Amino acid sequence: MGSRTIGEERWRRRKAPALVKLLALAPGHKLHRKWVTDLLWPELDVKAATNNLHQILHHARRTLEPAGEPAGATRYLLLRAEQLALCPEAPLWVDVEAFGEASAGARRAREPAAYRAAIELYAGELLPEDRFEGWAEQWREELRGTYLDLLVELAALH
Repeated sequence: MGSRTIGEERWRRRKAPALVKLLALAPGHKLHRKWVTDLLWPELDVKAATNNLHQILHHARRTLEPAGEPAGATRYLLLRAEQLALCPEAPLWVDVEAFGEASAGARRAREPAAYRAAIELYAGELLPEDRFEGWAEQWREELRGTYLDLLVELAALH
């Protein structure tokens, strides 16, 4: 599928990139539809939230598909049996996951070089453009906490 950047100007609806971010952060890049609607539209009833989800899902699919791909070729974002999935058919590299794996590896190895490699993967505050989104707060705090813990552990190794 390859690597490419999708500029903010391509996202015409604010909730579409939020959906992709939620799935990118989720374990296995999958979430139950109800959980997503509760996070993105907590004030709406089930019917209205589900309708919004389908609209946002359509928009996100159109944005994620490369130019020239047939409409409806949903390789990137699927909804099956109440589960939303991001890139279920292909590997997906997410910086947060890479940082978590490197952090765990550093703690197992107890080597300064492994700690430095993990620390270098920390890109700073998670999703600063979504600073006031409640759904990102827990992930942001956990990531920052892991980063700070790694710094302290590296200092202790020295």
